[in-house]
Amino acid sequence: KRLQTSGVIVRYCYVPETSKLGVSGYTGLLVEQRPSPPLREALLQFLRRHPRVVALTLNAGEWSVEFDLHVDGGDELAAFESALSDALPSGAFSLRMLQVRQMHKLQPLPGA
Repeated sequence: KRLQTSGVIVRYCYVPETSKLGVSGYTGLLVEQRPSPPLREALLQFLRRHPRVVALTLNAGEWSVEFDLHVDGGDELAAFESALSDALPSGAFSLRMLQVRQMHKLQPLPGA
């Protein structure tokens, strides 16, 4: 409490054990801070090869890359985020992970 009051601890970050909640899906929203073809290719190669990434979408909007990730718990999510940070230069991207609570509709694209 004293560290929080003195400003050493600014905020807490909870990493839930999603398997106990029955939730294991996350959507990653990623913005490239320094867009370049080599950095984008390194990012895409990392996401394509990662065994827990189940979907990958390139967007023309606020989020340049969106991906779906299935993990068995908070430790796997933290390991994924650490590996992604290690794979790309510092400051190359901004990442936001959203926990998927419920998926209401999922169907294949026409012609897929």
